[in-house]
Amino acid sequence: MSALSLKLDTSKDWQSEAKRFAETGRTQAQGVLEDASAKVLHELIAGQPNWNAVFDRHGTHVDLNANGLSVLTPQQMSGLLGHLHETAAQGFQYFFANIPLYDIYHSGREAAAGLRDLYEFINGEAFLDTCRTLTGFDSIAFADAQITRYGPGQFLTRHDDNVEGKNRLAAFVLNMTPQWRAEWGGTLEFYDEPGNVLEGFMPAFNTLNLFKVPQSHAVTYVPPFAGGYRYGITGWLRYGEDPKGN
Repeated sequence: MSALSLKLDTSKDWQSEAKRFAETGRTQAQGVLEDASAKVLHELIAGQPNWNAVFDRHGTHVDLNANGLSVLTPQQMSGLLGHLHETAAQGFQYFFANIPLYDIYHSGREAAAGLRDLYEFINGEAFLDTCRTLTGFDSIAFADAQITRYGPGQFLTRHDDNVEGKNRLAAFVLNMTPQWRAEWGGTLEFYDEPGNVLEGFMPAFNTLNLFKVPQSHAVTYVPPFAGGYRYGITGWLRYGEDPKGN
């Protein structure tokens, strides 16, 4: 099977996007991949059959395998949703589907075709150097990454991504959602200290969102009437030596 080959659009200089990041701590780079590469990447992501369900339970990250939710009884599912909604009302909580590229790559376990190539692209010099240009952070050494999928009923509440020892300089989201409407939620929102919305980035196809860590943000709730999935490759740009799994 042929390897996944992705190419950045090298015709862009990103000066205005880098200026925006310097001024606000966040920016968007539209059309970051060549059109053909963006199409191939979307097909790879949307075609994945096995997604984990992830959420927080009492401060511990829970990562159910692809069949984890399907085996729950209606009563168990109701209990899980009740827990998620109760904790989301009180503080930090999240509920979405993912494929943990970083963990898969460094664990050496078997992965679907193309996923290892995707992780290596994210950690290739071309992508990392584009992120250095956009953020001004020359010390970016590597990226961790996961593929994320938000559907109806899913969300990520307000937080700032600052975790001791992770050496995170900035967060990134490479959006792979061809069609989306603002009323479908899934917006990456940024907040001031009282909780006012400073800015919102709607999912936009082949657009790279970058924002400095720490920064208060959330992914808004996707309502039941949303007409699709919000796909993205998300992660953090980090300095220092890659701990290869942490």
